[in-house]
Amino acid sequence: MGKIFISYRRDDAQHQADRLYDRLIQHFAREDVFMDVDNIPLGVNFVDYLDDKVGQCEILLALIGRDWLSEIQRRADDPKDFVRVEIVSALKRGIPVIPVLFDGAPMPEAQDLPEDVRELVQRNGIEIRRIGFQEDVARLVNGLNQINSPQSEEAAKLQAPKAKAGKPFETRIALAVLALIALPLGGFGVYKLVEKPAETEAEVSSTTSPDAQRSGVEKTPIERAIEAAQNGEAVEKREFRDTLKNGVEGPQMVVVPAGRFVMGSPNSDEGRDNDEGPTRTVVIPEAFAVGKYEVSWTEWERCVSTGGCDNAGPVSEGGDEGWGKGSRPVINVSWHDAQAYVRWLNEQVEGSPYRLLSEAEWEYAARAGTTTPFFFGNTISTSQANYNGDDVYGYGSSVEGPNLQKTNEVGSYPENAFGLHDMHGNVYEWVEDCYEPNYTGAPTDGSARTAGNCQDRVTRGGGFVSAAFGLRSAFRFWETQENRDHSLGFRLARTLP
Repeated sequence: MGKIFISYRRDDAQHQADRLYDRLIQHFAREDVFMDVDNIPLGVNFVDYLDDKVGQCEILLALIGRDWLSEIQRRADDPKDFVRVEIVSALKRGIPVIPVLFDGAPMPEAQDLPEDVRELVQRNGIEIRRIGFQEDVARLVNGLNQINSPQSEEAAKLQAPKAKAGKPFETRIALAVLALIALPLGGFGVYKLVEKPAETEAEVSSTTSPDAQRSGVEKTPIERAIEAAQNGEAVEKREFRDTLKNGVEGPQMVVVPAGRFVMGSPNSDEGRDNDEGPTRTVVIPEAFAVGKYEVSWTEWERCVSTGGCDNAGPVSEGGDEGWGKGSRPVINVSWHDAQAYVRWLNEQVEGSPYRLLSEAEWEYAARAGTTTPFFFGNTISTSQANYNGDDVYGYGSSVEGPNLQKTNEVGSYPENAFGLHDMHGNVYEWVEDCYEPNYTGAPTDGSARTAGNCQDRVTRGGGFVSAAFGLRSAFRFWETQENRDHSLGFRLARTLP
């Protein structure tokens, strides 16, 4: 049976190779995926061993990061260079060799490569972006399905685990490369409201103003919203807007009650990625407010007009991409841009209460008491969220639908039980947390993880470019905090008085 060979350099694409390997062994036996030179037995001729392994594979993925070219140049004259041996062996066999370019890495020039590797530049490759993976998946798989290699009877029987009924993958090769790009998957949780004891007079005074406690003085909108949440009243009664110093109403917020849930996804979840675990119970100790919608262009431009936000980022990165602004979510914003908006908003409201959600708060808010992959249930459709409706891989029994290929106005799709719109799809949403590849050591009190790899920040929810599985409540992704993209936006949280 053919195998998948992953060729990479540790000091160039270690993280990408690890994610690829984790993906592939979810679909193939571990022995059918060869990645690391650590698998080479001691004492054997490594050139013969690599030739043998490459000789058994149906496809070689040449992972190329930003430092790959300099590395191969430096080692070009070394006959023991593993990457050179692997690529040369695959090229001699004439099997598909696909350059996979990460993080903006350019395709090498022929003159910069050793003579026996130069044919690599004639092989059609693909750029894999951290954001926009789903667009790249469709392009890559479409190309792979055109490969003119005879399909064995055994490969013809193998169908994709994620393919919906009647839609098998064309080849096992297509599945293998899909695994490279598929994002973290999963969706499991348990939600339980925390019992709130009868309020004492002191507790009442902590959530209502002194004036509101006096007979005949009407409570403020936020005080009424907090009280409605404590009493379990309807969502619309838990909504409020702060009046900003310039007299304009702020973003529409919804009070979300305190509670607990199991964050992440179990090992049995379809397509689960390792960064969605280990699962653990997270307690949200206090009610907090969440933006009913993703921050819109209208809200962003109010900040720009008063000098609070630098509009150079969104404009230089494509602005609204010609799709329109207004009530569409602001896009092409970095994590730093989102933080600039938060700072501006806090200048408009006393107490500096606004912020980004923590990752735990985001998943808690997205689930809204559910334990299924989506708050809708086990499947999703394009009538429920804005995502890539052409996704032939689907999720569960989900079916194809329209692919808008752009953002939609906020609030265009049904709200969840907490009254929040677009928690699945439309745009990826920045959260506060630094990205780590698992939940080991992560806070369990609902706070953000603010130590570790803080150059990369977590994004949640998937976007209009995403396949269905990328919209699940447990789905995680990350981006460098300086990056801007047409599928990147954000949502607000507010600490309550």
